[in-house]
Amino acid sequence: MAALATASLRSAPADDWTPLWTTATLSSPARSWFAAASAGDKVLFAGGTTGSASSAVVDIYDTSTGIWSTANLSQARAGLAATSVGNEVFFGGGYDGGFSFGVVDIYNASTGSWSTANLSQARGGLAAASAGNDVIFGGGSHGGYSNTVDIYNTATGAWTTSTLSAPRDWLAATSAGSDVFFGGGNTSNGAVVDIYGTTAGTWTTSSLSTPRSYLAAASANGTVLFAGGWASTGITNLVDIYDTSAGTWSTAALSVARATLAAASVGDKVLFAGGEETSGNPSSVVDIYDTSTGIWSTTTMPDVHGDCSAVSAGNQVFIAGGAVSNVVDIYTLQSYGTITSSKAFTLCDQTTVAGLMHLNTPGSLNCATFNLNVGSMSGNAPIDLGSGVLTTGSDNTSTTYSGAITGNGSLTKTGNGILTLAGSNTYTGGTSINTGSLVINGSLGHTAISVGGGATLGGTGSIGGSVTVAGGSSPGTWGTISLVDGAANTLTLSDATSTDTVLMIGGSTAGSMSLLCFEVGATADRIQATAGKLVVNPGGGIISITSLPGFAPGTYDLLGFANGQASGLGYLNLVTTSLNGYTLSLRSTPTAEQLVVAVPEPSTLALLGVGAIGLLGYAWRRRFSVRNPISGRVLPTT
Repeated sequence: MAALATASLRSAPADDWTPLWTTATLSSPARSWFAAASAGDKVLFAGGTTGSASSAVVDIYDTSTGIWSTANLSQARAGLAATSVGNEVFFGGGYDGGFSFGVVDIYNASTGSWSTANLSQARGGLAAASAGNDVIFGGGSHGGYSNTVDIYNTATGAWTTSTLSAPRDWLAATSAGSDVFFGGGNTSNGAVVDIYGTTAGTWTTSSLSTPRSYLAAASANGTVLFAGGWASTGITNLVDIYDTSAGTWSTAALSVARATLAAASVGDKVLFAGGEETSGNPSSVVDIYDTSTGIWSTTTMPDVHGDCSAVSAGNQVFIAGGAVSNVVDIYTLQSYGTITSSKAFTLCDQTTVAGLMHLNTPGSLNCATFNLNVGSMSGNAPIDLGSGVLTTGSDNTSTTYSGAITGNGSLTKTGNGILTLAGSNTYTGGTSINTGSLVINGSLGHTAISVGGGATLGGTGSIGGSVTVAGGSSPGTWGTISLVDGAANTLTLSDATSTDTVLMIGGSTAGSMSLLCFEVGATADRIQATAGKLVVNPGGGIISITSLPGFAPGTYDLLGFANGQASGLGYLNLVTTSLNGYTLSLRSTPTAEQLVVAVPEPSTLALLGVGAIGLLGYAWRRRFSVRNPISGRVLPTT
């Protein structure tokens, strides 16, 4: 069983976006009813029929090298079943003409060696799955329907037998946790689901919503799915979904009804690919169920596949089989460690980058309708959000993105790091700062910004939409605007519509405060609203002042607005009423909220000398420390 031939798989360059679909070619003519499984870094497609004869060919793909090779089963056959445990793949049973076989060919992916064993009963059209150390072959036919189950324990090397609750062939099998599920199959008992608990070695039963055979099964995240197949009314699109944690069943529907389809899972997703449609034609449709969200989506393979098989390895699913094609269609989960790209790319699925996404021109990114979740982002390439959601920050890294972000989608900031947007951004979806800091040194268009409790907005750029700053009862729950960056600058709220509320501070009830952090030197940091309204709710806001060189007595604008466009300014208070030997107070005018820095009156100095400063302040002017959310510096206190 030595390797006979090799071929290369087309792949995307390293450190770049990977196409959703790539292809390879099996070594032999198109064949159907073979079996697929993977172990270690090997993917195997074995047996099948070319229509005129059964095949013994095994095509083996090494995912670590991208090289294909071939071997042979000990017996040519179709309608066999395959599964794997550890580094071993097991191909059991099958038909050759009118004969059925009980041979099991075992491939060791570590050594590349083969061995054989035998089922207790020769049969084809069976199903196989594994859990723990147990390899389990169930059902099939051998001149009549079979309920035989053969169980091989890889730890002990022992074979044992058991029985399904009903004999049947062309059933489907999958596993979740320590349980193996055999569902559907020919005969009137095709709705039964036999569940084998490998830990206790016991069987229980359940039922599909409709009896059917030639269906497909797979699982992910404790969710088991049986889809499609031949029912009494013909080919069906029905999907039965079992939640193992709740012990409950529900139903869904494939986008296109089909039988003899293939199923495999990768990450949180279960794919149902190809098969025979009601028209009798092979299908290129793939239905994808995301077990983490409960959302279905569809995609299309480059080729059509009926009577096909699927197997996953790493972040890919390999789909092959059918009488008209020897192509292997390879689906790559759009999940990356990091991305460095300078090419134009449009998302083709929900996409995750665990670490840094670095995009430079002349490249670009179009999210289309898909969500993108990245650990952090840097670069200068344009990003069109489409209608998707870009979530960034989970790796807690501080980065700058200077490319233009456009589209109708939205941006969500998570994690503890700082994201600085330095480009001209015109996206119109919402901006949610859930945690960490978002600094606008470029511009934002008409987006509604929400600053969550414990999160921070800052920057020296302009914002064309609204800003709502959450109120909280303690420093960890305050939403914050902080302009503390070592220089006096202005953050501009540039909405030109006077009826729009461009800044809302504090919660609706007293004590639910927001935090505003400014630096004051020869001039002061300022938040300037060009036309829209500024509203301070009863929860109020507290203002922290950090001194810069040139800090001296004077009057400084902290909040600027058009005449009469501010309300609730009386709910603003200072963190401290003294700094660097000067007294601090707030003053409101028709166009500004001002900080007044003054030399203390002699009577005030006397009070300070006897320790009576507490008589000067009110509730929130008492001693406490506040750490600046962006710089990490402790802000001045009394």
